[in-house]
Amino acid sequence: MRTTLTVRHMKNNKMVQDVFDGHIARLSNRLSHFDEDSIFIHGNVDKNPHKEQYFCSLTVYLPSMTLHSRDSSFDLLRAVNAAFESIIRQAEKFKAKLRRGYRRKSEEKT
Repeated sequence: MRTTLTVRHMKNNKMVQDVFDGHIARLSNRLSHFDEDSIFIHGNVDKNPHKEQYFCSLTVYLPSMTLHSRDSSFDLLRAVNAAFESIIRQAEKFKAKLRRGYRRKSEEKT
């Protein structure tokens, strides 16, 4: 799994990287049935230069789908947590969709 984190308009501190890595570990457990080399995760953390507002956007490239989430908050950690929770919900929905399609194809064969 390849990951990149881009931080804009603020210093790239260790706390942001640690939170990002912790969420990546949770997400990798949910995406374990995909090939590890075919998953690419790109994260952007931006700070509004005019006021204390943070934006976090995540894009997860899977072999057959792209998941995207963008959230904002006045707290950095809330923005990152909300974006990852949205990606996890999308991943769970996508996996359920794949399972249903697989089940239907196997039922048609019998």
